[in-house]
Amino acid sequence: SLLHFSKCALALLTIISLNNKGLKICWTVHNNAPHENRFLLLNHLFFYWFARLADRLTVMSAWQKKSFAERYSLKSLKKIDIIPLGNFVDFYRTEWDRSEARKRLGIPQDVFVYLSFGHVRKYKGLSKAIAAFKRMKSAADCFIIAGPCSDSALKKELEVLADSSVLLRFEEIPAPEVAAYFKAADTCVFPFEETTNSASLLLAMSMACPVIARKMGSPQEMVKPNFGLLYDEGALEESMKEIKEKDLNAMRKAAFNEANLYDWKTLAEKFLQVFQKVLHLLFVMINHMIRGLYVKYSNLLFT
Repeated sequence: SLLHFSKCALALLTIISLNNKGLKICWTVHNNAPHENRFLLLNHLFFYWFARLADRLTVMSAWQKKSFAERYSLKSLKKIDIIPLGNFVDFYRTEWDRSEARKRLGIPQDVFVYLSFGHVRKYKGLSKAIAAFKRMKSAADCFIIAGPCSDSALKKELEVLADSSVLLRFEEIPAPEVAAYFKAADTCVFPFEETTNSASLLLAMSMACPVIARKMGSPQEMVKPNFGLLYDEGALEESMKEIKEKDLNAMRKAAFNEANLYDWKTLAEKFLQVFQKVLHLLFVMINHMIRGLYVKYSNLLFT
């Protein structure tokens, strides 16, 4: 049997319940460590143990492969495969043009819109992003933060920092409005304090939105100069200024074209190859056993 996991807690419960007899295990590692890592030692020990228990690991970038192996002292990289996230090209659509999207979402027509989209969490660095935006903004700039926030202290912090040019939409965004937010935006900002991978970055690319991202984690491999800016710590303000001088229409096309490279059919084929690697030895053993039985009993039948 083969088990494929992307959640470690589920993996642990399943392995305990099945007593790990004859199982082949594939683990897709979304993050090198949990976000807001409250149980630092416990999580590290679990990841260290599970990385050795799994027959194969899949990560989402060359950077993650190297950093994960170093973090958990894996001497060999042979059992780690790279399979990136899949795109969102066919998941969210809107018939609204930019003007209609802004009208429906209550966004002024004559402003340059910076967007942060997705769950609002501490590690995403939005307090620093608001501060950087306020330092560089003109009267024709707007920063929208759209997504649910379950951290009441963080919500309060952002509300205190925000002024009239910062629109806070702390709510679950309905599926029909997801594409509309990206249609209304001029660029999407990813000011993460730490990250391994980012589905929201790939979502922005899938929605043909130019991006600004901190140079770290897998995003530094995903973002190309023809559709995004990568910045070092402390340089977000300069990148927010720079993006306004770019050819945004060309960047939108380039972002969408890049997102299409992350198609699900190709990724499914890569996962199939990984599963075949895991099961190959089992297939060889079964095939050898069947051949042996065939030779043995065919000799008995025909002698």
